[in-house]
Amino acid sequence: MWFLKLKSFHYYLCCLLNLITTFNLILTEASNNHSELEYLKYDCLNNTTISSNPTTIYKSNLQTLLTSLSSQAATAGFYNATASAGQLNETIYGMYMCRGDVSNQTCQECVETAKQQIGSRCGNNSKEGIIWYHQCFLRYSNRSFFSTMDEWPRLEYIVHNNGSSNSSIEGQGSYGWLLASTLNDAIDEAKSKTKKFATKHANLNGSKNVYTLVQCTPDLSREDCSKCLNDLMKDIPMCCLGTDGGMVLCPSCNLMFGLRKFYSDAIRPRTWNPQPNSRLGSIHETKPSGEPRARRLKIIAALMLLLILASFCIVGNESTTLESLQFDLATIQEATNNFSCANLIGKGGFGEVYKGVLSDGREIAVKRLSITSEQGIAEFKNEVLLIAKLQHRNLVALLGFCLQEGEKILIYEFVPNKSLDYFLFGSEEQIFLNWCEKFKIIGGIASAILYLHEYSRLKIIHRDIKPNNVLLDVNMNPKISDFGLARMVAIDQDQGRTNRIVGT
Repeated sequence: MWFLKLKSFHYYLCCLLNLITTFNLILTEASNNHSELEYLKYDCLNNTTISSNPTTIYKSNLQTLLTSLSSQAATAGFYNATASAGQLNETIYGMYMCRGDVSNQTCQECVETAKQQIGSRCGNNSKEGIIWYHQCFLRYSNRSFFSTMDEWPRLEYIVHNNGSSNSSIEGQGSYGWLLASTLNDAIDEAKSKTKKFATKHANLNGSKNVYTLVQCTPDLSREDCSKCLNDLMKDIPMCCLGTDGGMVLCPSCNLMFGLRKFYSDAIRPRTWNPQPNSRLGSIHETKPSGEPRARRLKIIAALMLLLILASFCIVGNESTTLESLQFDLATIQEATNNFSCANLIGKGGFGEVYKGVLSDGREIAVKRLSITSEQGIAEFKNEVLLIAKLQHRNLVALLGFCLQEGEKILIYEFVPNKSLDYFLFGSEEQIFLNWCEKFKIIGGIASAILYLHEYSRLKIIHRDIKPNNVLLDVNMNPKISDFGLARMVAIDQDQGRTNRIVGT
C-alpha cells in the first residue's frame, strides 16, 4: 500500500513540475516578443466588386474603419465598428477577433498586419473581404453582419502533417470518437461563455493527446455559436483521421485540432465591445494602457499560479476517477474463482464471459478478451471508449476494466436473466414471455437505440443488434450489450459506407 501511495505522490509531483514548467514558459512568452504571425488565407468577395474608380468617401471610410479596429487590439480581443461619412450606402462594417489564448501584444500586431494586408489586397477591388491568420482574423463589408452567423467563405481542412500518414495513428475509429467527444465538450463550454472560447484535450493512447480549440465571435447568441461550430465539425472525422491536425475557419467561428499542443493555457483577460458603433463621429479610440510592464507580469504570474493550483486539483480528481475504473487482476481472479468453468455464463467472438462476486457482495459480469481472437483488440478499445460515456437504463453499464499481464478484461453489471435469445430460441421458457413483457422489451430496445442515435452526446450506430446482445435484468428490462462493432458517425450524418460486412 505504501508503494502505491509513493507512486501516486510521484505522479502528482511530476504533474506539478510540468505545470510549473508551463508557467515559466508562459511568463517568458509574456516577457519576450510574440511568435511569428502565421498567415492562412484572404478572400475578397467578387460579387460585390466596386467600380475601377472607387469613391473618395468609400476609401476614406474604409481607412477610418481599419484604423479604428487596429487601435483597439492592444486591449480588446474582439471589436466591431462602422464608418459612414457621406452617403448611407457608403457605410462600412468591420470586425476583428483574436484567438482567445494569444497575448495582447500578439493580438495588436496581428490585427495591425491584417489591416495593412486586407487594405492592399481587397480595399480597391471589393466592398467585402476577410483575412485569416492563425492568431486573428479581420473582415469588413458594406452590409451589416454584426450578431449574424456567417459560415462562408470557409477555410477548410488545413492539415498540419509532419511526416505522418493515416497509418501512423493506431485505431482511427478511436481517434475519430475521441476527437468528436473532445470537440463536443469544447463547444458546450464555449457557447456558454461571454468570449465564446474554449480549449480541451484528451489522451488518445499512452503517448498521444488530442488537442482542440473552438471559438465564436462573442456577438453571436449561444444557439448560433453552437450551430456554427457543429456545422464545421460535421465532416472532420471523415477527412482528417490519421493526420497531425487541421482546422476549419469561417467568419463567425473557428475550430482547430491537433496531436501536438498548439495553444497556450494562459487565456488573457480582455474586454470586447458589445455594441457596434454606428457613425464615424462615435468611434472612440482607446489608447494602450500605461500600466508598467512589471505590474502586468505580476498580474499574469498571480493568475497563472491560481491556474496551476486549480489544474493540480483537477489532475488529482481525474486520476482518482480513472483509478476507480481500474480493477486489479487479482481481484477479478478472486471474484471469478480464477475464471472457473463453473462461473462461465457465455461465450462469443470476443471471448468468454464469467459471473463474479466482488468482496463487497456486488455481482459482476467479466468479459475476457480471447487471446486467439483476430478482431478482439480493436473491439476492446472501441467498447471501452464508447460504453464509458453512455448512460441509459437500457444499456448495460460498464463498471471498469483491467489491463494486466497481457489480459484485456471488461467488467459490467451482472444481468441475471440471461439474454433474449435464451427466451426466444434456447428453451421452453419463451412461453413465459407474455405480451406485456414482450412490449416492455421492445420498448426498452427502441428507447436505447433512440438514445444512441439522437440523444447521447455522440451519435452511435450499434451495428450488431440481435437477441443474444439484449440482456434481461431481474425485472425483465432489456439492456443492450456488446459494442465491439459499434461505430460513431457525425451528428447530422444519415448515410455512410463500411469497408467490410460486420454484425448480424
